[in-house]
Amino acid sequence: MMNFKTIKELFISKTKAFSKYKYLCTIGGDFYTYEQFGYKTEEISELLLSNNIQPGDKVGILSQNMPNWGVAFFSCTAYNRIAVPLLPDFSETEIENILEHSEAKAIFVSKKLSRKLSGAIKEKLQTIIEIDDFTVLKGESACNKPASELKEALLAPEFTPKEEELATIIYTSGTTGNSKGVMLSHKNLCSHLKSAMQLRPSFEWDVWLSILPLSHTLENSLSLLLPFSSGASVYYLDKAPTPSALLQAFKVVKPTAHYREDLQELNPAKDQCKEDHCNHVQDSTGQKTCA
Repeated sequence: MMNFKTIKELFISKTKAFSKYKYLCTIGGDFYTYEQFGYKTEEISELLLSNNIQPGDKVGILSQNMPNWGVAFFSCTAYNRIAVPLLPDFSETEIENILEHSEAKAIFVSKKLSRKLSGAIKEKLQTIIEIDDFTVLKGESACNKPASELKEALLAPEFTPKEEELATIIYTSGTTGNSKGVMLSHKNLCSHLKSAMQLRPSFEWDVWLSILPLSHTLENSLSLLLPFSSGASVYYLDKAPTPSALLQAFKVVKPTAHYREDLQELNPAKDQCKEDHCNHVQDSTGQKTCA
């Protein structure tokens, strides 16, 4: 059902509906089920709150693709903060300009790209969190408030976004000048997602291979939010998408594909298990549960 109006409504609905399905995965590595993703996102939202990152505050995301990128994005947008994704190939100067222009108070940054944060911008940021394992590099790594108090605080009305409120600011690549911030509301993202679902439906048995940077508008919408809306799984490379790496990834992941004209012939029926494409998980005994 596509009856959500905000990212928070989408988040709550799908983490419950597809709780045992795989969502974000590293090829040959760790993954989050939808349920695990929900718990981790709430945990990181609490971490932001313990660092006084409030509703309406802007939070940068500077990282290569990985499962924790999605956690960082939803910990902002699902709790009425504003995500500011940054392209990995931005220069140090461009990153500094964008963080200053957007008035970001905090940033999630990967170990690989942390060198692009200048000393000056580190001084100005209130909180810096290493996205690889959510280590706090600047700010409070632990809160003196009980976890139950933080959870209760996140239930306050101000942490629930309205559809017209800002969800993210995505900056252009700046090929024709300085990067410009595109301000997208929850309504913008959800309307686009519903339209995309009509043009290229996604299903719970789908397997996606994400290649473009998640800070790119297209990849963010069609390889993060669209699969999430349907219970599909998404895989990320942990290396540059060279031709040889992509060929190997296709062999391992076996991403699915289909066309709107004939869904039944090109997709396995929901009640059939296709071992190579099944979005199954294993329990502690090693038994597979097909989703």
